[in-house]
Amino acid sequence: MQGDGAPRVEAFGLGAQGYELVAEAKAGDTLTIGIPFPITFDPAVLDWRRD
Repeated sequence: MQGDGAPRVEAFGLGAQGYELVAEAKAGDTLTIGIPFPITFDPAVLDWRRD
């Protein structure tokens, strides 16, 4: 929750070689993933301290 672009979200999926990064976003970006269910959000909403 600290640093440039915080908070940051990384989403992983299980691939043939283990877990693989499928999506990532930092505050101000929009994260969109469809598995296991569709979701779209800006990671900034995770930080209740932000104005």
